[in-house]
Amino acid sequence: MKFKTIFILVLTLSIGLSSVAQEKKMSKFKSLKIGYITEILELTAGEAEKFWPIYNLHYDNIRKIRHSVNRKLRGDLNNPEKLNAMSNEEAQVILDKLLKQDSEMQKEQALMFSKLEDILPAKKLLKLHKAEGDFNRKILEQYRNRKEAEEVNEKK
Repeated sequence: MKFKTIFILVLTLSIGLSSVAQEKKMSKFKSLKIGYITEILELTAGEAEKFWPIYNLHYDNIRKIRHSVNRKLRGDLNNPEKLNAMSNEEAQVILDKLLKQDSEMQKEQALMFSKLEDILPAKKLLKLHKAEGDFNRKILEQYRNRKEAEEVNEKK
């Protein structure tokens, strides 16, 4: 009985600590992105005050759309055995979900840009579009470099 209680307590704490660590990573990522986009767009104080609430709301919506489907499908798509064993009907269902997800994300992005057109000139909106892609590529590159460095250190 005592072991069961301790086990549940340890499990609860580890899940809690894991979510706190993940929140810190997301917070750091968000801070880096805010700094990067602000610098690239050269936002004035007035522009930034109006821009960030709209951007953050729509970015969160896009993230929710992306994760709602990806969490369910990640296991199937990343497992070659499951993917190969999948029937065409099952594959079509997944493909339809992915296409619907892409459409929803595009609608959300179009809505965001239409709202931002009242705040920022078109040139800055183009810079925003480019900055988002550039930022994501830089973060991915840093992640890959860190993973490669960890693998090299593990081999030593």
